[in-house]
Amino acid sequence: MLRLIPTALACILPLGVQAQDASKNWDAIMAEAAWDWRPGDLIFLNGMNEFDELVRQAEDGKWGSVGIMRPSSGDPRVVFADETNGVTELILYEITDVRAEDEYAVYRIKDAVPQGLGLMTNYSLFSAYGKPFDHLMMFGNGSFYNAELPFEAAMSEGYTIAKPQKLSDLVAGMESPLGKAVLAGWQDHPYCVAALSEADCWEQVKNIAVVTPGALLASGALEQVYPRR
Repeated sequence: MLRLIPTALACILPLGVQAQDASKNWDAIMAEAAWDWRPGDLIFLNGMNEFDELVRQAEDGKWGSVGIMRPSSGDPRVVFADETNGVTELILYEITDVRAEDEYAVYRIKDAVPQGLGLMTNYSLFSAYGKPFDHLMMFGNGSFYNAELPFEAAMSEGYTIAKPQKLSDLVAGMESPLGKAVLAGWQDHPYCVAALSEADCWEQVKNIAVVTPGALLASGALEQVYPRR
């Protein structure tokens, strides 16, 4: 996970700022090294999907995307819902190395004891991996969006880590950016087979239960492990 060492820092920093920047970077590196990551940790970040950004804006939140940490034969991996590739993964350093220390945060379920591959990683790999991205924000339709993946993975282990809310409580209405995204292709929406218009479809879908990154953080079920407070 660590990609810089003191000698490397000395080589790449301009001479005039080496002392100041090396100290700052070294502090960040040591802070990350102190994060004892565990399988099932949740990493919150931005810049993964356009749809995630719509969710973040709708709830005026800090984070749009959520990934689940899992072990592998090499570096740890992060499993997340991707708009293009569905539920997929990246190596952890592919996420952390291109972000500053304040551009992601890591949480874990309070008092949870990992088992097997680790809390929630069995679900993310064997039940969700490869499934499509869920632009409809529906539970139980065989696809997943940002916060739905860790929410359902935690549920599979007996943990409720958020309280779902109505879609209509999240968005300002069908004309909002997220409302439009959910209603795109509304004629094919499973709830709208009898709808005569987009407005009719909205009446059918506005009360579906959704979960968001902000709801995960507001639940009180998670504790922050990086950056340490």
